[in-house]
Amino acid sequence: MAFPTLSTWSKFDAVQNAGTRGGFNPLRDLEKIMQENIPDLRNYELCFSSESDINQNSTMGWIMLKTEHFDVKDWNAEIGTRYHLHTDGGANVMYGSNYLMIMHKGHREKILEARLDALKQQNAIANSAGSYAHPQDPNRSEMLRGAAEIANKDSEKYRVQAKGTPTYDDVPPAEEKKSGGLFSKRK
Repeated sequence: MAFPTLSTWSKFDAVQNAGTRGGFNPLRDLEKIMQENIPDLRNYELCFSSESDINQNSTMGWIMLKTEHFDVKDWNAEIGTRYHLHTDGGANVMYGSNYLMIMHKGHREKILEARLDALKQQNAIANSAGSYAHPQDPNRSEMLRGAAEIANKDSEKYRVQAKGTPTYDDVPPAEEKKSGGLFSKRK
């Protein structure tokens, strides 16, 4: 048996990981690398799922990534060893001890929109929960509006972003607190 020649690596169009040890993070990088090299995966999001989370993720709409999804002759040689993937002994694809699951990006967008709507609804309920005015009070609308302003005055909002370049447009800058506490400036 002879050693492999340079042509063995010719199927790799570009260097996939030029970082030093620890530079490759599969949670961040594997999906991008696979989508760059496997065009059929570009329409899908990738999810890492432990065995105990498979049922919950399936309920949300994630589908197990299977070897049959790839149109290749030798899955292990062309896909598995290339991305350090393996199977669970069947057709389900794994990375380490995690199963890989996929969801179409169009469906994922619907889920994220529904979550955003639910968040907006929860915020509206939370903002209005601290205000009450008797329904027959002649100044009811003014009182409710004033209570809403007070409720929102000291609230701080944070945005957590897991992917991409951070954007700060939608988060208002925090105002300085004027509390008169121990460390406040004296006039």
